[in-house]
Amino acid sequence: MTSLRKKDLLLQLSMSAPEHDIADIDQAIDIVFSVISNGLASGKTIKIRKFGSFHISHQKGRSFLNPKTGAVSTYPSLKRIVFTPSPELVLKEQDDGPVGDSKS
Repeated sequence: MTSLRKKDLLLQLSMSAPEHDIADIDQAIDIVFSVISNGLASGKTIKIRKFGSFHISHQKGRSFLNPKTGAVSTYPSLKRIVFTPSPELVLKEQDDGPVGDSKS
């Protein structure tokens, strides 16, 4: 699995839209990430057509027994960010390979 860093995203966007300043593209990326973060923080589901959706998943806390000591411990409840890809993105990944891979 490969990862796509912000730097890589900025480079790809600047190559696909050379008429825009790198600073402007960087600012646009920051705004998009900020909108997604703020939406998730306020409990909203973020849906981006043909890409996917982000939402917060709540995992209940639980108790468990430590097999070594026999002590009962608790695992706290958690909130996790979950990304669900759109069907278009899933098909693109199956056809082209992982998103962010360049086959050139």
